[in-house]
Amino acid sequence: HSLDCSRNGSVVSIKLEGNSLQGNIPSEIGYLEHLQHFAIGENNISGSLITELGLLKNLQTLNLTNNNFAGEIPSSFGDLLRATVIDLSHNNLVGTIPTTFGGIDKLNVLSLSSNKLYLGVPTELGNLQDLRVLQLSDNKLTGVIPTEFGKMRQLNSLDLSSNTLSGSSIPQEFQYLTQLT
Repeated sequence: HSLDCSRNGSVVSIKLEGNSLQGNIPSEIGYLEHLQHFAIGENNISGSLITELGLLKNLQTLNLTNNNFAGEIPSSFGDLLRATVIDLSHNNLVGTIPTTFGGIDKLNVLSLSSNKLYLGVPTELGNLQDLRVLQLSDNKLTGVIPTEFGKMRQLNSLDLSSNTLSGSSIPQEFQYLTQLT
């Protein structure tokens, strides 16, 4: 558990996983413009995911797994253009997966499993050419698996289980996902 600062005193890392923390994320977190890692998973934090998290332009890791967050994922999370890991799994999030996630070019891991997300899987996620892990299991997603996923050539782990996805077969474009194990 740590709070790390740069030489000039700017907060660059907040890692407070597994501390039984409660309450909400304060909107003032958006003022931490140098923050690179925000990991508060495995706590009892509740409330909505605040749009101010999208102001953290230097954020590389966002780990909010295993809390009690509710409400929708703000589209402003698509502004986290330096993010390599976004883990919002095991919460009570509802609504749709923001299409803006498709613009986070550096993203390696996107985990939204075990929420209550619904409607279709955005085709824009297929733009994530560096994505290695995509976990969308245990939601209420419907529709077909996007053929655009065939462009995610670095993908080595894909979990879409426990949804109500439809379609007669796995998209033919999956033949290009040679890293999948």
